[in-house]
Amino acid sequence: MPVLHICAGRARLISMPAPPLRYLIYFVTSRCNLRCAHCFYLDELGPSNELSLPEIERLCRSLGSLSFLRLTGGEPFLRRDLDEVMRLFHTLAGTRRMGVITNGTKRENVRRVLESLKVHAPKLLLDVGVSIDDLGAEHDSIRGRKGVYDEAVGQIEDLLRFQRDWPNLEVSTVVTASGKNTPRLREIYDFLHGLGVNRISCNLVRGYVADQALTNVDLEAYQEFLSWTDEHNRANHHGLGAIVRRAKNHVGREAVKRILEARESGRPLAKFRPFGRKSAASEPCAKTLPEGDGHYLLGADAPIHCQAGRAIAVLQPEGDVNLCEVLDWPLGNLREVDFNWSAIWEGERAEEARAMIDQTGCSCTHECFLTASILFGKEHYPRLAREVARESVATVLRG
Repeated sequence: MPVLHICAGRARLISMPAPPLRYLIYFVTSRCNLRCAHCFYLDELGPSNELSLPEIERLCRSLGSLSFLRLTGGEPFLRRDLDEVMRLFHTLAGTRRMGVITNGTKRENVRRVLESLKVHAPKLLLDVGVSIDDLGAEHDSIRGRKGVYDEAVGQIEDLLRFQRDWPNLEVSTVVTASGKNTPRLREIYDFLHGLGVNRISCNLVRGYVADQALTNVDLEAYQEFLSWTDEHNRANHHGLGAIVRRAKNHVGREAVKRILEARESGRPLAKFRPFGRKSAASEPCAKTLPEGDGHYLLGADAPIHCQAGRAIAVLQPEGDVNLCEVLDWPLGNLREVDFNWSAIWEGERAEEARAMIDQTGCSCTHECFLTASILFGKEHYPRLAREVARESVATVLRG
């Protein structure tokens, strides 16, 4: 990681070995068969020159060990070779845990992928999450197509049946809390709880969305929904690993609350100097990142030290490596560096990104990044340990 060195009033970056990537969010395709109202990726959807299997193989050989892979899109199950993509990461990068989110409309593709993985990667721990954002016609309205709700529910039922023959499969649901569904979150929870899924999770709507009414979330209802999901998940997940997962989620939720409070306070955003770049004498010594897409430069008040650019990265369908999903900060393209991951991860753009996060306290409400940062950022371990203790007591008391 870069170290900031001050000399004669000037700052410069001293390159240090880059930290290993632990968590990759891979947009395997930008193709999607829906146009959901809350999608922050809407403008990017459509055909693209996706990485081929040989290219993905070269990436996996270059990565080294990767702890966790999150597959998303678009609709990831539109990739006919998705099982082979997952097997490459499992075999060549040693990735034992993966998660994939689906809208539930490609049930035959899902079945075929799972059948393949059960045979060829039986030890893989796989979480398949189905997005359920409301009930019946309200869900269809958010997703932009009639009948999608029934398909998604059918997908969940298919997954629960498949799980009987492959216990390594975890079946979850993902609810995006928005200004449209928060009045019905109790009804949504009761339905999902009754389905018998292993885990219910919730994401707060994020990034720029076309329908800005969706961003007017009832935060009290959102927090209450999270407390109900805790009870469901305690009943369905046991052992230390499950306790740690819930504990990091609790720390992450508190961070979301503090970030939103800082956003509402109207406080000035921090600024950063683009270290390591030559600039004209007329260029200001500091600049502010573009506002409006859900990131907040909170400085020393940042509740979580984000691990984007350290433990976490985002890979786009055509090989672009991004710092994160929320901030427009490209690090490079794999095709342009002959699939040498280190060339990007140890490059100047990545070093500057890490320095920017350190200096500005760049924060967002993206739950995946927050909870992964808690898990992979050692500075958060004391807080995490305290929450593990509390969650252990809560689990025992529940009986």
